[in-house]
Amino acid sequence: MKTISFVLVSTFFTYLIAQDCNNPLLTTFGLEGLDTPQIGQGLPFCNNLQNGQTCCSFQTVESFQSRLDNLTTSLQELAGQRDVYLTELFANYSDTFQRAEDDLTDYSDEVVRIQRANPSLGDEIRSQYRDIERISRALDRIDDRFRSSVQEYQQRRTNCLNTVLKIQSSAWCLACDANYANIGVQPDGSVNSSPEVCNTIMQDCWPYVQQTNYLNPLFQAQQAYQRLLNLTNLLRDYKRNNYVLPENVTLDNDIFVSENDTERTSALPPNCTNTTCEWQCSNFFSSDFVLNNSIVSNGGGVLGGDDIDYPPIAVNVPQGRLLQNLQEETVWNPDLEATGLNFTVVDDPADVAAILNDPIFDDSSDTWTDNDGIDTTNQHFDTTDHDGFDTTHGTTYSSFTTSDTSDTSD
Repeated sequence: MKTISFVLVSTFFTYLIAQDCNNPLLTTFGLEGLDTPQIGQGLPFCNNLQNGQTCCSFQTVESFQSRLDNLTTSLQELAGQRDVYLTELFANYSDTFQRAEDDLTDYSDEVVRIQRANPSLGDEIRSQYRDIERISRALDRIDDRFRSSVQEYQQRRTNCLNTVLKIQSSAWCLACDANYANIGVQPDGSVNSSPEVCNTIMQDCWPYVQQTNYLNPLFQAQQAYQRLLNLTNLLRDYKRNNYVLPENVTLDNDIFVSENDTERTSALPPNCTNTTCEWQCSNFFSSDFVLNNSIVSNGGGVLGGDDIDYPPIAVNVPQGRLLQNLQEETVWNPDLEATGLNFTVVDDPADVAAILNDPIFDDSSDTWTDNDGIDTTNQHFDTTDHDGFDTTHGTTYSSFTTSDTSDTSD
């Protein structure tokens, strides 16, 4: 009995030692902590604190609701901006890019001639040609169901945002927990979380990334459009010049790259399968569970890319411990429904449904008229402030060519 009593007393003493207010997550989230733990009963939020000890005052915990409101608003604003931009890309580039790609195919014989005369240049042309053809085929698929695809994209995004907001708010509750050392928080501020946290992220956010990738060719079309025109002009001039290439000819690799995250592609992350993507677990949140707003609100994949191939680019986010298959007791496995905090994520924060009512967005229909002498490339769609300014390209209508570009082969 003496031995058993000693073990029980030692265990209880260790538990008491662990209860302190040196939780590094307080600094991470900019929270003012108490000097010593207090009973959490009566706090407005956070089940883990209400049933244990807290290192945050009533006022600090109460502030979590306004903090969550602000974060939700910020994510929704970014998502809404991307929705508007997406609809503008479709109106400005989908049909126009495919028409220009049709013109390019008229010069397939010229590509073969150049390949024979200048194999190195021919290889470059063929590479660009394949990329452009791939984008055009993808745009054709998007044309058939753009409106429904956007709605599905928004619904999947809402499901993902609901989950990450629950995880983020649960992490704030963890920051105030005096028992932090026993539930996964490390001295450096990183958090050992259970596999269930990562599984939840993948289950609720991987479909969102997949739908983002389906719509990605719209961003690629914008980036590659000038390259497409340049390549067509080169081949046309080559034909008109009796198949003689200029000396020291080089291929123009013009690419439009936006510095605004909401206007950049969101590519499929590396090493993802048809059903899972552990990359999300390490990159949606930092190792100390700070949400990466840009990645989550702008497609949920690898942001950016300076070329239309969009190779995965390393994201400068500290690698978390979410991927570790930790089974020991000292891991964080929050009840995501137990914070008591409330928020609402809407599918369509920018009300692009009103924009999508325009006939141009009808699924399974093409409202453009081909080869009719009308400048179809000049019908740029200004949905932002209706000031005659094409916000997707930063160019006024009048600066575009006013000829019928649907027939460039002559």
